[in-house]
Amino acid sequence: MRNNHCKLYREIEYYRIAFSYRDIKKECSFLEEVYKKYRGREFQSSIELASGPADHSFMLAKKDRKTAVVDISEEMIKYIRDKDIDNLIDTYNHDMVSFKVKEKYDLAFMMLDSFAYLLTDEDIESHFNCVADALNENGIYIIEMDHPGSILENNNSNTKNSDTEGICWKVDNPKYNVQMHWKAPGSNFDSSTQIENVKIEIKAYDKTNNCFSIIEDTAKQRIFTANEFKLHVKLSKRFNIIAQYRLFDISKKFNADIDGERMISVLQKIK
Repeated sequence: MRNNHCKLYREIEYYRIAFSYRDIKKECSFLEEVYKKYRGREFQSSIELASGPADHSFMLAKKDRKTAVVDISEEMIKYIRDKDIDNLIDTYNHDMVSFKVKEKYDLAFMMLDSFAYLLTDEDIESHFNCVADALNENGIYIIEMDHPGSILENNNSNTKNSDTEGICWKVDNPKYNVQMHWKAPGSNFDSSTQIENVKIEIKAYDKTNNCFSIIEDTAKQRIFTANEFKLHVKLSKRFNIIAQYRLFDISKKFNADIDGERMISVLQKIK
């Protein structure tokens, strides 16, 4: 499986700036709270899937936990290895559907809707098998996905939606001004397969050298309704869904009929 926005993931500095709005500390606290709520203790090890620059794993590793990451991008893995001067994180340069790791972990997690890159039922089944094999008995797998209601509403059931406005945001730091346009014009959605061809565009202004860079990239992503996702988990025969949340807040339970920002599913390994 090699379906992702590979040009985006090569531009690590721009990527990190564009997504620096995320509250990594809060999200890591959520992972800790959820695990303790459903397992009755703190986790001692974790593995992050489709990790990108692994900001969450770097924070979790500071607490003397065994930590690992899996990512298909060679550039991201090199970035992690170069940054990890204390050798806190085991790295695996693999995709999400065929990876194998040397050890087993208490917690697995995947952020930023990377699950959407799994386009086929076979990929999803293989992915769940790989994750289950990497977890200890009764291990927990937390998956952050887009809220299905907001995605389907944005696509408006059109087979083609090339004029979509998408999602735009800007982040400014002392060196760069970065504008991200997710689902830029040129994206299109096939309602018969619920697969979207997602175009992204990054415009980065280098303040030091007074110049612009523009990166464009396109990849397919699959949209899942809440019921479809539950069915895939059930068919895997490796996990049960034990909770779902709509924000990184354990008081905010997910409801498919109520608009929310995310669909964050908590799965527990059953075999």
